[in-house]
Amino acid sequence: MKQWAGVFAIYEDREKAEEMAKALREAFRVYRIYVVDLGREERLKAIDLDPDLADIRKGYAIVIEAEGT
Repeated sequence: MKQWAGVFAIYEDREKAEEMAKALREAFRVYRIYVVDLGREERLKAIDLDPDLADIRKGYAIVIEAEGT
């Protein structure tokens, strides 16, 4: 089984990031979609997916994960 993940977008405002994540969850129900706070240690999840995010310490990244065959 193959797995893939990526950072969909980055927002400065958590509320806007959560709104987009909600819309994505409704449109893409088979994917795991969540918001990562780039100002906290959880930011390492996003950096693992996109090392260029290492310099960003503010904002919220929307992460999409999927599994498939």
